[in-house]
Amino acid sequence: MVQCLPNMLKQLQIFILIAFTTLALDQFTKLWIVEHPKLPIVIIPDYVQIIFFRNTGVAFSIPLPEFIIIPLVLLMIVIGGWYLHRELDLRKKLAVAALALIVAGALGNVIDRLRLGYVVDFISLWKFPVFNVADIAITGGIAILIFWYSRLERRR
Repeated sequence: MVQCLPNMLKQLQIFILIAFTTLALDQFTKLWIVEHPKLPIVIIPDYVQIIFFRNTGVAFSIPLPEFIIIPLVLLMIVIGGWYLHRELDLRKKLAVAALALIVAGALGNVIDRLRLGYVVDFISLWKFPVFNVADIAITGGIAILIFWYSRLERRR
């Protein structure tokens, strides 16, 4: 147990660094979008632009009554976090990094819901639903886990 303590502390440091940095970037970009008066910013005409979009729904702006959204999201975070913590090999830095991205992304969107009543989305890519840094973090964390575990399964 004593030998595991330095490794656990290292993993916790990695988790906190990635989660804090991701959450800070997410909240900073959303604050900038809300306070920036000169939107949209067209990066590639008809394909990529920065806009201000109030997402009052859930993933991909699917509408749900507001009184259901926050408890549903919090329940998903708790159940998902418990499952991932139980299933992931948290001795591996990649698993810790993926979990940090997912947790930070979920927290970033929950903070918006609690503070504003909606999630600030701002990255518009062609016909894809508008998204934000938190969504990128969640998707990236899940993609890392899928890639990593699929490689582990192929090795077995």
